[in-house]
Amino acid sequence: MGAISTMGGMSGMHGMPSFGPMSAAFGGFIAIFFAILAVFAFVISGALFSGKRWGRTLVIIISIIDLITGGVSVAGGNVAGIVGMILNLVILYYMWRPHVIAYFHRA
Repeated sequence: MGAISTMGGMSGMHGMPSFGPMSAAFGGFIAIFFAILAVFAFVISGALFSGKRWGRTLVIIISIIDLITGGVSVAGGNVAGIVGMILNLVILYYMWRPHVIAYFHRA
Protein backbone atom coordinates (compact mmCIF):
# COMPACT_ATOMS: atom_id res chain seq x y z
CA MET A 1 0.00 0.00 0.00
CA GLY A 2 2.89 2.34 0.77
CA ALA A 3 4.33 1.71 -2.68
CA ILE A 4 1.08 2.65 -4.40
CA SER A 5 0.50 5.79 -2.35
CA THR A 6 4.11 6.95 -2.78
CA MET A 7 4.01 6.39 -6.50
CA GLY A 8 0.72 8.25 -6.82
CA GLY A 9 1.78 11.16 -4.65
CA MET A 10 5.20 11.69 -6.20
CA SER A 11 4.09 11.21 -9.79
CA GLY A 12 1.44 13.88 -9.35
CA MET A 13 4.12 16.46 -8.59
CA HIS A 14 5.63 16.44 -12.08
CA GLY A 15 3.37 19.28 -13.20
CA MET A 16 4.37 21.57 -10.35
CA PRO A 17 7.12 23.98 -11.34
CA SER A 18 8.92 23.81 -8.01
CA PHE A 19 9.25 20.00 -8.06
CA GLY A 20 9.88 19.13 -11.67
CA PRO A 21 10.14 15.73 -13.32
CA MET A 22 13.04 14.68 -11.10
CA SER A 23 10.73 14.26 -8.11
CA ALA A 24 8.40 12.06 -10.15
CA ALA A 25 11.31 9.79 -11.08
CA PHE A 26 12.50 9.73 -7.47
CA GLY A 27 8.98 8.83 -6.37
CA GLY A 28 8.99 5.95 -8.84
CA PHE A 29 12.23 4.61 -7.38
CA ILE A 30 10.81 4.87 -3.87
CA ALA A 31 7.66 3.04 -4.97
CA ILE A 32 9.72 0.25 -6.52
CA PHE A 33 11.76 -0.02 -3.32
CA PHE A 34 8.57 -0.33 -1.22
CA ALA A 35 7.17 -2.91 -3.64
CA ILE A 36 10.34 -5.03 -3.30
CA LEU A 37 10.08 -4.79 0.49
CA ALA A 38 6.44 -5.88 0.30
CA VAL A 39 7.33 -8.95 -1.78
CA PHE A 40 10.10 -9.76 0.70
CA ALA A 41 7.61 -9.48 3.59
CA PHE A 42 5.11 -11.77 1.83
CA VAL A 43 7.81 -14.40 1.22
CA ILE A 44 8.84 -14.33 4.88
CA SER A 45 5.25 -14.49 6.10
CA GLY A 46 4.56 -17.43 3.81
CA ALA A 47 7.59 -19.22 5.22
CA LEU A 48 6.43 -18.55 8.77
CA PHE A 49 2.90 -19.76 8.14
CA SER A 50 4.12 -22.93 6.45
CA GLY A 51 6.63 -23.70 9.20
CA LYS A 52 9.84 -23.34 7.19
CA ARG A 53 12.96 -23.33 9.39
CA TRP A 54 14.66 -20.68 7.29
CA GLY A 55 11.72 -18.33 7.90
CA ARG A 56 12.18 -18.54 11.66
CA THR A 57 15.94 -18.11 11.30
CA LEU A 58 15.49 -15.08 9.07
CA VAL A 59 13.06 -13.45 11.49
CA ILE A 60 15.50 -14.00 14.35
CA ILE A 61 18.37 -12.48 12.35
CA ILE A 62 16.29 -9.48 11.27
CA SER A 63 15.08 -8.92 14.85
CA ILE A 64 18.63 -9.00 16.21
CA ILE A 65 19.82 -6.54 13.56
CA ASP A 66 16.84 -4.28 14.25
CA LEU A 67 17.46 -4.54 18.00
CA ILE A 68 21.07 -3.41 17.50
CA THR A 69 20.10 -0.51 15.23
CA GLY A 70 17.40 0.46 17.71
CA GLY A 71 19.98 0.50 20.49
CA VAL A 72 22.21 2.76 18.43
CA SER A 73 19.23 4.99 17.72
CA VAL A 74 18.33 5.24 21.41
CA ALA A 75 21.98 5.94 22.27
CA GLY A 76 21.83 8.78 19.74
CA GLY A 77 18.92 10.38 21.56
CA ASN A 78 15.88 8.86 19.82
CA VAL A 79 13.73 7.82 22.76
CA ALA A 80 10.99 6.53 20.44
CA GLY A 81 13.36 3.72 19.39
CA ILE A 82 12.62 2.00 22.69
CA VAL A 83 9.23 0.89 21.35
CA GLY A 84 10.86 -0.93 18.44
CA MET A 85 13.41 -2.51 20.75
CA ILE A 86 10.67 -3.83 23.02
CA LEU A 87 8.80 -5.23 20.02
CA ASN A 88 11.94 -7.00 18.79
CA LEU A 89 12.58 -8.44 22.25
CA VAL A 90 9.02 -9.82 22.28
CA ILE A 91 9.55 -11.36 18.84
CA LEU A 92 12.84 -12.94 19.92
CA TYR A 93 11.26 -14.27 23.12
CA TYR A 94 8.40 -15.80 21.16
CA MET A 95 10.63 -17.36 18.51
CA TRP A 96 12.56 -19.21 21.23
CA ARG A 97 9.47 -20.64 22.96
CA PRO A 98 9.46 -24.48 22.95
CA HIS A 99 6.17 -24.83 21.07
CA VAL A 100 7.37 -22.42 18.36
CA ILE A 101 10.66 -24.29 17.97
CA ALA A 102 8.68 -27.56 17.74
CA TYR A 103 6.42 -26.06 15.05
CA PHE A 104 9.37 -25.11 12.88
CA HIS A 105 11.23 -28.39 13.43
CA ARG A 106 8.43 -30.76 12.56
CA ALA A 107 8.94 -32.97 9.54
